Amino acid sequence: GLPWARAQNEVKQSKADAFVTVPTPERRTYTEISTEPLVEAQFTIFAKKDTPKIKDIRAVKTISDLRPFVQSQYMGNGWAKKKLADMNVLWESTMDFAINLLIADRADLFVGASPVVGYNVNRLGYNGRIIEIPNSLDSNSFNLCVGKNSPYKRILPEFNKTIKKMRQDGRLQKIYDKYKSSKQIVRMHVPIIEDSPNQHPFFHDLLFEAISEYGYNPFIIPVTAPQQRVKRSLDAGLISLFWLVASDERDKKYIPIEVGLTDGFIGKRILFITKGEQHRYNNVETLDDFRKLNLVGGMGKGWFDVKVWKANGLKYEEKDGNWKAIFKMLPHGRKYNYFSRGANEILLESRQYPDLEIEKRLMLVYDRDFKFYLARSGKNAVTQYEDILNKALKKARESGLIEKLVKKYWASDFETLNIENRVKIKLQTPE
Repeated sequence: GLPWARAQNEVKQSKADAFVTVPTPERRTYTEISTEPLVEAQFTIFAKKDTPKIKDIRAVKTISDLRPFVQSQYMGNGWAKKKLADMNVLWESTMDFAINLLIADRADLFVGASPVVGYNVNRLGYNGRIIEIPNSLDSNSFNLCVGKNSPYKRILPEFNKTIKKMRQDGRLQKIYDKYKSSKQIVRMHVPIIEDSPNQHPFFHDLLFEAISEYGYNPFIIPVTAPQQRVKRSLDAGLISLFWLVASDERDKKYIPIEVGLTDGFIGKRILFITKGEQHRYNNVETLDDFRKLNLVGGMGKGWFDVKVWKANGLKYEEKDGNWKAIFKMLPHGRKYNYFSRGANEILLESRQYPDLEIEKRLMLVYDRDFKFYLARSGKNAVTQYEDILNKALKKARESGLIEKLVKKYWASDFETLNIENRVKIKLQTPE
């Protein structure tokens, strides 16, 4: 996220819509503020567990008792600016940096809203190293502050009703309890495919649910990039993991999580064809029949399908650059006759490309599934979570979570595509 002072300025200049914080007279000049608070927080002390001053810090009962200590804080924190004005404070641009000063023994303590600071200490992996001294020095409410020029300020009345109801029925407390949990946070940078924006929800959902079910708190940071750049980002460790069709080459290049993710549906291939060409496929019953059609399949450069088609003696043409151009080239039938797609993706794509026709009878099948692959190194690599992810995904398979999510996302598609009654053409799967 942005440094807190900059984040507030973004709302002030109408470049962003809202933030959640303590209402102040100055913030009221440029935001409309919810009447219902999201959080009513106690301000407590956080300090490194093994600091030599821990005994003296535990004795602090009031804000004035903080005066002998070196404190860390972050810029834009109005409460700290007012309450700690004449004290020895080291100011950082973000809360993360301020908390890190405790770990580096450059500051004695940090004072802040208990649930907010506690969550971030846990997220940074400092749970147990940094402890909370539960002496309340102050209290404050945190409210939704929506910019006066934002179109979303109209939702505030409904927002207030919803938060009030959630507080009364206990749902808000359950959310607080989750974020106060001492469970380890599994923090990952996970891609959203810019040129296939509907591809990621299943995989993000599976990660979140599997990690939660295994007893950890997932913290997924989305990274948007085009598909070709995503693999380079995985190579460089700019993203933590990516879902890819399993192969021996990828098992060596990356760290594989050894659980299939879609019950093999990516290996069930259905064809986009040029409109009016269905008759060419109507008499195909075997692989040899399909091969004798002598038709050319369109493929992205370096796809696993290329290896499969080559191993099975089928004609194909790879597309350099943006593979999505195949969708637009196929209706003209000059370079490609068909485009093989996964059974889990073709219906969605058919709505985006109405000039194409889905072949009605056949399904080409090879033995592969998606796996999660971890980056081996880089600033966002998470090799330390390999064991957690393997065990979480195995549990997700055994508990039926993967099957449940596959049905949630694709069951109606499989019925529409008449998967059960299609002619299955088994393809040899290369290693």
